[in-house]
Parts: sequence; structure tokens; C-alpha cells
Amino acid sequence: MKLQAGDRGYANRVTVVAARLWALALLATFALPGAARGLFDDETELAIVLEFPVREMLRHKKAKKPLPATLHYIDETGQRISLPLQVRARGNTRLEICAFPPIRLDFEPKASVGTLFAGLRDLKVVTQCKRDGRYADYVRLEHRIYRIFNLLTPLSFRARMLRISYRDTDGSIAPFTAAAFLIEDIEDVARRNDMRRIRRARLGVADADPAHTNLLELFQYLIGNTDWSAYHASKRRDECCHNGRTIQPEGVSGGVVVVPFDFDYAGLVNARYAVPHPDLRIPSVRKRVYRGMCANNGYVAASIERLLQARPQIEALFAGGGLSDRAGSSALSYIERFYDIIEDEHEVKRRIYDDCRGES
Repeated sequence: MKLQAGDRGYANRVTVVAARLWALALLATFALPGAARGLFDDETELAIVLEFPVREMLRHKKAKKPLPATLHYIDETGQRISLPLQVRARGNTRLEICAFPPIRLDFEPKASVGTLFAGLRDLKVVTQCKRDGRYADYVRLEHRIYRIFNLLTPLSFRARMLRISYRDTDGSIAPFTAAAFLIEDIEDVARRNDMRRIRRARLGVADADPAHTNLLELFQYLIGNTDWSAYHASKRRDECCHNGRTIQPEGVSGGVVVVPFDFDYAGLVNARYAVPHPDLRIPSVRKRVYRGMCANNGYVAASIERLLQARPQIEALFAGGGLSDRAGSSALSYIERFYDIIEDEHEVKRRIYDDCRGES
């Protein structure tokens, strides 16, 4: 596919991004023995135990009251580490529909010095909504979506897969174990990319970095997600953007980058509770709808090239790793259909260039 106007500058940025990702991979491969690794530097699943008043949280989850808790894990030396913290329910839709809501962990900085959680104040945890095994697949699929965007750009949230054993300190609920994952804080995303966190009520098309925004638009099309906006806040918040956080290079007025999160309504996950927005008039979340801006069309070819380069690594994410055979096979088929589209120039014109949006 030929590059269109505006693509050359983005192609250069892609080269820089690829170089940075390769450098990170080399650092991980050749790290000195015994070198400290951060919480999100390790891609293996982390087993933890969370002790707190589980039943109390579940009975009063909408209050989002902080509750005293203790987190236990085994460090790389085999030592058991115990950290005092607070746990509270969070979320919007999942808070309403889930038997077990998403949670937030609030750490005590002094207590976590020298541990895997050193320097962290609070972290979001995406939990397993219900005990049914398919909900464990939803968690693992959503975690892999974060990994997809990590492969495309460092301007993304990192996520760490967890296996949490819950212990109710009141003894009212029997211990149980479920899938979950942690999400990196936006301040840390900004810091490692030499940017700063910003807050806006909304963004105009000219405010956002067009190269990154178009990559985001194609990524959302890949995963079949329409529950997002790069320009407007959600109905529940007065801060842009819906299911995204904004960062910006220091000392500039433009170049805003939207970092996406919250992908459980994506067609790739295909959660039982996920429904398409009524304005879109599509039968299910599995139906892809391109929601990119026509103003960003000059970057489509380079974004597609980046996605094509990453295809082997993206598909490798869905081979095993705790996913059921059915979930893994369904995800790979869904991804394959996306690549069938972007490898066909006529389909790209029809589904992307001709279906873009003219206004934000």
C-alpha cells in the first residue's frame, strides 16, 4: 500500500517506536543477574493473596468505601512479603453488573519500600466479574488487548496478569481464587515517555497527535471496540476522554496523546453483557465499525504497516496462556478477519477511508 500525504512523518515515528521497543526487549533479555525488575517489567502471572472484609465490600460496593487489607506474595528470593494497604470497589458498568466488582489497591508508600510495589500509591485491578469460567477468559482476553497496544506503541498502559486468592477477614465467605490484572497508573505512563499528565474537558481534532490518534483508531477497529472517544468525555465524567487518559509532551501546546483503557466491550472479548451503542445500529459488538476521523486519513497507510509488522507477535498472544481453546480460537479468527480487511486495498478504501467520520 502506498503512503499518502502525512504518512512519511509518521513512518519516521514508527521507526523510532520500533527502535525503542527493540531496545526494551534487549534490556529485558540481557538484564544483569539479580537486577531489580519493576512490577510491569515482568510479563509472567503474579500470584497474590488479598485479605480484607470481602463480604462487607460486596454488600456495600456502590459506596466504594476503603477497607483495611493485607497483600501477600512470594518475591524472587522465595520470601513471603506482606503489605498493608486499603481495598475499595471501583468502576461504573461493571460495578453494577458484576458479582465481584473491579477494585483499587491503595498502598502505604513507606510500607512498600524494597518490594515489587515500591513507589506505587494506587493501582486499578480488573477482576473476574463472575465465577463462571468464561469470565476468566474475558479477563485474560482483555489483558491481551493491553498487550496488543503495548506492541504497537510505548504510549500505552502496561498490565500485569494476576491470580488472586481472596481471604475474607470476617470469615463470612469461603476463600476463592480468580483471574485479574493490574493496570499501570497514567502518571507512570507519562513519566516513562517523558511526557506529563493533562486534563481537558474535551479535545479538538487539531489538539491530538494525529499519528498516534490514527494508530489508536485502527487498533480499536482491530479489537472491535466502539466504547471509546479520543475527543469527548463519557457521560459519567467531565474529563476527556471516554475510556482514555491524556498525556502531552512537555513545553508544547498540542500533540496530546490519548492512552486507551477498558476494553471489555470489545468484540474480541465478546463478553455476554457487552452491548453495542444504540446509535450505531449494529447487531452485536462483534460487528466492526471504523470510528476514525477523516482528518487522520493521511496516517492510515503507516498505521496499517505498523499493524502488519506486529501481526506475528499479536497472534502469538492468543496461543494458550490460560485461555480456553474456544476463547483462543475465536479471538484468532476475529483477528484474522481484521487482517483480511487491511491487506485488501479495496476493503481498506470501503471500510476505512470511505467510512471515516468528518466531525468530532
